[in-house]
Amino acid sequence: MTSKRFFLYFLTFFLAVAAFNVIVWNLATRDLLTCRNGYCPGDLARIGYITEVLVPKRFHVDLPRRHFDYRLWKGERVDVLTVGDSFSFGGGRGRNAFYQDYIASLQGRNVLNIPIYREDPAQTVIYLLNNGWLDRVKPRFVLIETVERACIGSFAREMDFKAVEPMERIDRDYRRRVYDYETTLPAVGFVNDGNFKYVLYGLLYPVSDHAFFSKVYKVKTDRPLFSAGDGRTLLFGAFDLLDLPKSNEATVGKLNENMNRLAGMLKERNIRLMFMPAPDKYNLYREYLAEKKYPESRFFELLRELPKDYGFIDTKRILGDELKKGTVDLYHPDDSHWTWRASERIFREVRFDDR
Repeated sequence: MTSKRFFLYFLTFFLAVAAFNVIVWNLATRDLLTCRNGYCPGDLARIGYITEVLVPKRFHVDLPRRHFDYRLWKGERVDVLTVGDSFSFGGGRGRNAFYQDYIASLQGRNVLNIPIYREDPAQTVIYLLNNGWLDRVKPRFVLIETVERACIGSFAREMDFKAVEPMERIDRDYRRRVYDYETTLPAVGFVNDGNFKYVLYGLLYPVSDHAFFSKVYKVKTDRPLFSAGDGRTLLFGAFDLLDLPKSNEATVGKLNENMNRLAGMLKERNIRLMFMPAPDKYNLYREYLAEKKYPESRFFELLRELPKDYGFIDTKRILGDELKKGTVDLYHPDDSHWTWRASERIFREVRFDDR
């Protein structure tokens, strides 16, 4: 092969690759991999390279009251202290993304949201209880929120109820945090492996619910439950299925035992513990799948039957009742988090009243 012919082959290949990337980037992946003007794609659509239910969202608040961010809190009275994962930090974005704002607006409560420190929300509360911070702040309620799939790993273990961490150290950690909701997606050039994945997954999803390699499942519901696409496309993460075997009588029982013990410690300070597991998207919508080929979660059903000294916010029951009415978009079509509709529905029912 002459050097001229080799150069022509190379140039043709280079131009073809460049053209492929430019076309796919402009038609699809730019909207999947980047935020524009504050609008960001949902995590499931982005990870699964799925555009048909993509709904880019930005933060927008139209409620009369807001919760307190710890870094901006000036020592105001605290009625409800919340600590949790991304559901507690506006995960999913969109309208009124913080459920705490519904507690504040619907019930007139002062709500302070704090991040997890080290292990998990419950251990965070233990630190704040043992170092005296809760005695100074005197919240009337402490709400622990965790997504269902993380509950067993976080709370069904031997917990150190005597652990102490100086508030000065926790405060420093909190004040230098950059929360997920304050970040945007990293810059991505138009030439990237996501363009190839978009095409590959698009070819494979019709023959495999998770495109063989993807961490996102795409299945159909038996009725429209979303406003995007055909209304019947459900995306959920593979992680929703991986942790299902962990929920059994022993592990859920251990979780309940730990929550009861923590509730007793808080009660001595006149604080009521509330526990709010957020249902995995797959679990909430499973009843409405056109094909029920994957295992069923037992987490909420097992926990529901156990004796409790804390307030259990049964989000699966509350949101399940809404699904029976045909309510759409309780969870974002393209994301693993719930929407403002779920937050509003939950806290119209769950009250933070003195007892």
